[in-house]
Amino acid sequence: MAEGASPEKSRSGRGCLWGCGGCLGLMIASACLVVAGFVIIRALQPDPEVLFSGASDPVAEAAVENALNNAGIFGARVTVIPTKGSDEQLAYVVLDEVSGFSMDGLAEGGDEGLANALLQLDAANRSQGLNIGQVAMEYRDERGEPLFVVATDQEDIEAFTAGEISREELLAGTEIDLSNLLGGIEALSEMSGQ
Repeated sequence: MAEGASPEKSRSGRGCLWGCGGCLGLMIASACLVVAGFVIIRALQPDPEVLFSGASDPVAEAAVENALNNAGIFGARVTVIPTKGSDEQLAYVVLDEVSGFSMDGLAEGGDEGLANALLQLDAANRSQGLNIGQVAMEYRDERGEPLFVVATDQEDIEAFTAGEISREELLAGTEIDLSNLLGGIEALSEMSGQ
C-alpha cells in the first residue's frame, strides 16, 4: 500500500465501481426485457391490413387537424382510416418535428394543454360524426425518427373530457410503445460501454 493511502478509500472506489456497473447492467437488462416484450406483443397483434380497410377519410383528417390546431398543436400529420368490419375509424396523428411540430406549445400547457387537445378531438368527433373509435399519436424527433407511439380508445377520451375518469385512469387505459426510444437508449449505453 502506498504511503498516505487509506484502506477505506481503495475499498469504497471498488464498491462504487461494482455498484455503478451493476446498476448500469440492470438498466440495460431491463431495457432489453421491455424491448423483447414489445417485440412479442407486436408479433401477436394482427396485421394492420386485416384491421383496416378502405381509403383514408380526408374530411375527418381535416377535422382532426383543425381540432389539434385549435388546441395549439401545429405541424401534425393526420390519417383517418376506416376499421374493417366496423363503422369506427382510427385517427393516426404523427407529431413530426421535421414537419414543424414543436413540443413547446404542448409542454407549456402541461396537463391543461393535453386536456384541451383531447377536448377538441372529442368535440370534433361528436359534432361532425367522424366515428373515430381510437386515437394513436406517434412522436418523431428532429431527424424524423419515430420515438414513441401512444394509443387510446375514443370512449376513454370521452370519459376523461366529461370528467368521469381521472388523468391516471385515462393513462392506465392507454397503450404506449416506447420500443424505439428504449432502443436508442440501449444503443447509447452500448456506445458508452465501448
